[in-house]
Amino acid sequence: ALAVLEEFVRAYPNDKRAAQARTRISSLAGEMIEKFFNDGELTTARQMVNRLDRDYKENPIPAVAQWKKKFVDYAETFRSKAIEYRDAGNFPDA
Repeated sequence: ALAVLEEFVRAYPNDKRAAQARTRISSLAGEMIEKFFNDGELTTARQMVNRLDRDYKENPIPAVAQWKKKFVDYAETFRSKAIEYRDAGNFPDA
């Protein structure tokens, strides 16, 4: 479904339904990325975010910003935990 909507928007960018299709693209992409993320397929989720960011650079879709922030927050959690371990002298876990 995502590929069909993306192709529609590429082929008919001025169609009156293109804005509606872009909204649905963002929604579907967000759902797919969330599934990958929750299933622990972080590489796949990140690749999808990167592709959408690249493909929609001129006119970003909301799912990209949302998931970029989620990945940064997720990384910050690990960073904080590593600092905590380091400060406690637990270098193997850091």
